[in-house]
This record gives sequence, C-alpha cells and structure tokens, in this order.
Amino acid sequence: MMSSGSGAVDQFMAWVDASAGNVGRCFFSYLIVRQNLGVALIKGALTMNSMDDLFPYCHRSISFENFTAGYLEIQGGKEAVIDFCANLVAGVIEVEGHKIRMAPGPGYSLTEIKIDDPEGMLPNSSARQPRCKLVGAMHQASFGLVTDWLLRAADPPYVSLQDLCTDYRLGSLSLNAVVDVVALQVAWTDQRSEIRDGYLHLHVALMKGLDRILCTVGYRMIGTNRPIRRGVFQPTQFTWKEEGDLWLGTSMTPVDPGDVVQCFTTYDGRAQHQTVVMDKGHPQNPRRAAYEIYDESLDRLRNWLAPPADQQGPKQHEFEFAVQTLGWLLGFGVQHLDRRFGDSKAPDGIFVCDAGFVVVECTVGPFGPDKLSKLLKRRNDVRERLAACGHSGVPVECVIAAPLTAQESAVERRSAAEYQVGFVARDNIADLLNKTYPLSNANQLFAELQRKIRENKELFDQDPSLV
Repeated sequence: MMSSGSGAVDQFMAWVDASAGNVGRCFFSYLIVRQNLGVALIKGALTMNSMDDLFPYCHRSISFENFTAGYLEIQGGKEAVIDFCANLVAGVIEVEGHKIRMAPGPGYSLTEIKIDDPEGMLPNSSARQPRCKLVGAMHQASFGLVTDWLLRAADPPYVSLQDLCTDYRLGSLSLNAVVDVVALQVAWTDQRSEIRDGYLHLHVALMKGLDRILCTVGYRMIGTNRPIRRGVFQPTQFTWKEEGDLWLGTSMTPVDPGDVVQCFTTYDGRAQHQTVVMDKGHPQNPRRAAYEIYDESLDRLRNWLAPPADQQGPKQHEFEFAVQTLGWLLGFGVQHLDRRFGDSKAPDGIFVCDAGFVVVECTVGPFGPDKLSKLLKRRNDVRERLAACGHSGVPVECVIAAPLTAQESAVERRSAAEYQVGFVARDNIADLLNKTYPLSNANQLFAELQRKIRENKELFDQDPSLV
C-alpha cells in the first residue's frame, strides 16, 4: 500500500508498462454521476490483456436518473493503455466527450495508490491476475432502494445497483472514487500439457509482442516415496511456434510412474499462472487406481453423477451411491445411509475427515427451503450427539448435491447460500472428479467447503443476484 506521490505514480506507471501486452484487448468500465460541479467517477475498472470481448451482452452505456454506467475499449495497443493510465493518475479522464474527475484538488492528485493490491486474491486460484487500486476523493453520490427501483424500470432492467456493477465487472462500491486496474495473465501453462509415455509434455502459451526470453516455467515434481524434485524450464529449453495471437512453446522431460507435476508460469519475474499436470492413465491417488480396475476412466460413475444431456438423468439411488463413491475417492471416510434400508429421517450420507464432518443430502431434481431445513436439522442432530459425547469442538457442515446445471439451479444455489449449506451442482461434480487424480487431501477440501459456504452467505446478504 502506498500513498499518492511522484514515487507511487512512477511505480504504478512502471507496473503498467511491465504488465500490459501488445496484443490483448483493454477495456475500461465505469459508473459515473452528474453533479453540480461536473461529472464524478464512482467506480472504474481497467482490464488489460483480454483475449476476448469482456462485455458481449452489455449495452455500451445505460443511464438512469443522474447516473451512467458503461464501458469502452481502449484502441491503439500498449502505448494507448499507458496514455490512459497517465490520465488516471492525473485524476481526470475523458469518456464519451465528458471530462470525469475522481480526485478534485490541486493537480487532481489521488489520495492513495495500492500497487499489487492483494484484495480479491484466492489461495488456490490458477491465475494471479495482479491488480492495482487507485483511490480518489469521496464521490458524494447517494444511492439505495430508490436507485434499485429505478434500475428495475431501465432498458435493459437490473434488479439492483450491485447487479449492474456485476454485469460491468465493477465489483463492490465504496464512499471514495476507486479504479481497479487488473492485468490478466500474459503467459500460462496450456491445457494440452500432459504426462504420457513416461514424459512430461509441457506446452506454455505467451501473448505475442512479449519477449519469449523472459518466460520461464518452474515446477515441483511430486512422486510417491521420494522427495519432491524442483526445477525451472528456461526459455531456451522450449521450441517456439506462432499460433494465432500467441507464441506456443513446447518442451519434454522424463518423469517417474505416478508423478504429478505442479507448474508455475512466470513472465519477467512475475508469477502468472499455476496448474497441475498428471498422467490421467496412471492416477497418483491409490483409491482411484484401485476403483478404475472395475470402472475404467470412471465412465460408469460419471454417468451416474452427470449423464450427457441427450441421456435420461440418473435414478435417485444411483446418484446417491455415486456421490458417496466420489467422496471416498476424494479421501473422506464415507458412511452411506441408504434410506431404503434404514431410518427415513437420516441423511443420505456422512463424510468424515480429521478436520470435521459433512452431512450429505442428494436429490436428482430441484429443491426448496423444506429440504434445506430438514438437512440443517440432520446436521444439528449430528452436532448435538457429538457434543453429548465430548466432541463439541468438531466442525460439522452440510452439503446438498444435485445433477443440475448452473442455469437450472440459480434458485437452488441462492437458497443454499441463504441457509449456509454447501451446494454441489453438475459443474462442481466435473471439477471434483478431476481432483481424484492426485493424492487426496480431504482436510483441504473441507477447509475449501467452509470458506465457500461463508463467502456465498456474505454475497447473498449483500445481494442475492451475486450468488
């Protein structure tokens, strides 16, 4: 964190120069308010190095009362981006012919510049997405329920101001004018990377216009019953070729059977991306290795969990069994409480690890508050029984699983967030299946579940449409 001043400005401009690519697209989205003294910025977001259109479904601008939200694409490559950022740190930018101020005062100086701001970073994110935050004066705009109702009558309509900010990638609002400057990754380990025939086949992608000699890939080679091997692929170890707007580098190195390789792609000394490459034909996870003897590539399990769209959905007992099997593959101790042969008041299963318990409910269709209330009752029963036996400190969470797509489950996802229940849908199932390749870590998954439940509840309390 740095206060505004010539030193902070110089460091910010150097950061932009190092982070902006020559090929990717750059977008600036904004929320402004018209006031007696002119037009003031409430929130802005500058996103560099995008390979896609960030706003394919948004109107170029939308006005309501004395507010306007919109976006523009900065044309002219890296030099145009640097010029735009120079105007940002001067405190005045021009949008659609209007001079917009974000920090009135002598020289329009900013109140604060945060370089490589850690806000929004997640510990297990695959991309770093470094960002800076420029903080100006208080914008003195007021909004609340009246603003939300104005937006519901807008063309196009929005349910709330936060819903609008989400669409225009502005994030949360504060009392001060703020611009988030985000540099999307310029280099990454390509998804074609794989372990095959005893070799790591590594593919790294780099945006054109950047210097290939500055791109490296560090690695951790994780095997069983031996220390972790570490090293760095240097630029000269890659064979480079052009592929569209990218440079694609390839390299090979031998690995031992069952090895998993964690890769860290770096450009100019800045880590850009992390991923794990594994031999999908020889999983490191012994549970999956044994299970695949009888279900090669987990084909039958996949069909029970999330069958293709052109096939009939799974039966209830098939889905329940598949969810319990997935939990076991992920490293949990699993007790399947099949209600066909037991207590109808019991949950479908209980997952256990050293970090805590998970009470699991499965359903093949939509669900409502009644089902969530029953699940919470079953979780509380487990908590009370554990406390009565002297285990009151053991965390107990609950999860409901359903083979629904994100589009099909919007209502269910928000209900689960409100009730502080973990929700596993079709997209989550695919991700969890991928996590069964490496050595399982149920304690880490339990911690991720707790964090996700907490974050979804906070988003729901802020605005249900964000969940």
